[in-house]
Amino acid sequence: MKKIFTLLLALMLGAASFSFAGCGPRENRLKIYTWEYYIDEKYVKKEFPKFYAEKTGGKKVKVQINGFDTNEDMYYEISEKKKDYDLACPSDYMVERMKSEDLLLEIDMTGYKSLLDESILSKLEIFDEDHKYAFPYAWGTFGIMYNAERVAAGDEKSWSTMWNEAPSGTSYNNKIYMKDSEREAFAAANLYLNKTDLLAAKNQHGYASDEYQILLESMFYEEGAAFNKMLTDAEAALKEQKKVIYAYESEQGKTVMGNNGSEANLGLFWSCDAGLVMPDNQKLRYYIPDEGSNFYVDCFVIPKYAENTEAAELFLEFLTIEKTAYNNMIESGATGAVVSANKKYAAELEKEDWPTEFKRNYIDMVMFPSEETLLRCTVMRDYGETNNDAIAKMFFDVKKS
Repeated sequence: MKKIFTLLLALMLGAASFSFAGCGPRENRLKIYTWEYYIDEKYVKKEFPKFYAEKTGGKKVKVQINGFDTNEDMYYEISEKKKDYDLACPSDYMVERMKSEDLLLEIDMTGYKSLLDESILSKLEIFDEDHKYAFPYAWGTFGIMYNAERVAAGDEKSWSTMWNEAPSGTSYNNKIYMKDSEREAFAAANLYLNKTDLLAAKNQHGYASDEYQILLESMFYEEGAAFNKMLTDAEAALKEQKKVIYAYESEQGKTVMGNNGSEANLGLFWSCDAGLVMPDNQKLRYYIPDEGSNFYVDCFVIPKYAENTEAAELFLEFLTIEKTAYNNMIESGATGAVVSANKKYAAELEKEDWPTEFKRNYIDMVMFPSEETLLRCTVMRDYGETNNDAIAKMFFDVKKS
């Protein structure tokens, strides 16, 4: 009987071993959590295993990529569910939050930091002073993408158009997309509500002045009573805006506008949305409103619960290869942080046989805005747990109203 039991136990253990082996050891997988359609999956899954093998003396690895729609979705999976992703790609303010909550491991960029754009790295120093936690993967702005045949000239230059209060007097009622993102909605409402003061500071002192920059930064970060008032005012403004928009969107809006759909004529979009769809619909344009806007940096980080940090570190180095960075930029529509890849792509765009006005808008406003243009953009900050929850509740209440 003992022999039979031993045999059965051996068979069970063998079957279990076979089952686990079929899934593959965890150290042979790299699990990445990033924005949908934000990375050239075919290229990465083919080329990174080769790079990894070269760097590790023949070790094997397979790349698994999962997508998310919002920073908050990603944060919940890692902070609450403790998912063991080896890499995630949050935006700047979420990196700050995750770092403050001890959800990130340190990274070492010593071997390739010189390949990255110093101006982009400097944007992160407000919360990652020594560049130990955030690898800058892609950057851009948020603004208004619009169909130039359906939107009166100049209406794209003000956030008031997103509330159907266009400078030209044209009505866009039920023809506006609003981003289905609590932080972007909150920020856009603040910019809209303070447009007069922002333009006054700009006109009197210039975008580079302390007067303008301090006021612009306050649109993205306040505390105490100032925050509470901002939240109350934003909720009221967003409830009014809800009456005139066509829909809240996260991914579908850019596709509809790219296909020249008639549902909406304009909307709040990230520049990467515009970068992705505009070449296929040259009726579209993108503009960073004159009152001011957001400069975002999406960063790869190594979450606290990562199980394959070796592969994660090597993948960050892999991202700095010019061909990798170039392919990812084409796939995502976002501008990258690898200097050589940016130069290559900018040169190629200049050769495109596009109408001059469209080409200049695409290059100079979407992909590679000038330093002068970027002076009217600032980085979002983390509001802290209590205020983050308040923003989330506010936006939930707006959408259900």
